[in-house]
Amino acid sequence: MTISQRTSAKGRRRGVDGGASERNGDAESTRDGPLRELTTRIAELESMLERQRRGIERARRAGKFLGRKPGTFKAKPQRALELRGQGLTVREISTAMGVSTRTCHRYLAGGAA
Repeated sequence: MTISQRTSAKGRRRGVDGGASERNGDAESTRDGPLRELTTRIAELESMLERQRRGIERARRAGKFLGRKPGTFKAKPQRALELRGQGLTVREISTAMGVSTRTCHRYLAGGAA
């Protein structure tokens, strides 16, 4: 009988559970399981994002993925300035134009791009 077997036998007599190493023969595999699974999932996500980047780059080279054209807005920034000149609040302007208050603030600040 080895030392670990004797220690386990003593523990069983005292009612102490032997733990993962007693059941599986390898405590590390039980402890590292969730970490290994997380690492695997992160690697899968990174792989997926890399495939997506390559696909977008290929589409751009083919002229099919151009993105949003510069200067296209959901609403006209000039209109926000006109409404502000009429005395409307930022919240009222954003509601009238169908944009967020943050976008409205950006339009009013002149940084519409």
